[in-house]
Amino acid sequence: MIRDSNFIRRAQIYLSPYSSPDFMIIGAAKSGTTSLFHYLAQHPEILAAKQKEPAYFDWHYNKGLKWYLSQFPLKKKKKSKLTFEATPSYLLKEEIPLKINKLYPKMKFIIILRNPIERAYSQWNFFHNSNFVQGKEMYDSRSFENAIKSELKGLPLPFYWQYLKTGLYAEQIKRWYKLFSPSSFLILNFEELKDNPKNLLQQCTQFLNVSEFYQDFVKSDDAIPNLHKTAKYENRKLRIHNYNNYNRNINARIYEQLEDYYDQPNKDLSKLIDINFSWLDS
Repeated sequence: MIRDSNFIRRAQIYLSPYSSPDFMIIGAAKSGTTSLFHYLAQHPEILAAKQKEPAYFDWHYNKGLKWYLSQFPLKKKKKSKLTFEATPSYLLKEEIPLKINKLYPKMKFIIILRNPIERAYSQWNFFHNSNFVQGKEMYDSRSFENAIKSELKGLPLPFYWQYLKTGLYAEQIKRWYKLFSPSSFLILNFEELKDNPKNLLQQCTQFLNVSEFYQDFVKSDDAIPNLHKTAKYENRKLRIHNYNNYNRNINARIYEQLEDYYDQPNKDLSKLIDINFSWLDS
């Protein structure tokens, strides 16, 4: 029965007038996925989904495959170009790797990671700011310190308030590696997105096997401001003005607790991905 349902869904993909994604940005949340999405969407060989986060394999699975495919360009428009989406909750949710593997066993994935302490603070700041939150139930009135204390105590929390768990990258990536080859993943560093986007985008184009575009496409007079305007807007929207001030905003005792909390998980991550990120050494 399961095989039959998979066959039917793959037939839907084949017969659909809409394209399927060629790659996905799957996380991590509050690590620059929106800026990266807009950067890549400006590549002349890439067409983005209609919305950044269709969240089909997460929130909207009940809408069906036909709805998901309709989020992507028509095949006759796409031609040889690539198309993609970016739903950062995919990395975190345990059931999603299998859902995607059933439909797209050869999918490519981009993951961008951030210092988990900074990432946790950014996520709390988002839900603590009523201007950003949609729905009163998602608004977090607690201080960052109290939010962290609740999670460290193991109190039951909605997933969007699980600020610490979302930064346990190694256990999340391991789930994906069980179903997809590690070569299917490009793992990037948030610090490089803000400090050296040219190099980061070159990694993306090599991974996706498309032409380099930072020098060719982005060097036009009107393209560079557009890219930097995109990043500036996203940073302003998230109130991330100074990336080095997180340890000043967080209580020193809490910061030390979080360093201890992430010490072993970060060591596990370093071994797993074999990439030297500066915050993995701290």
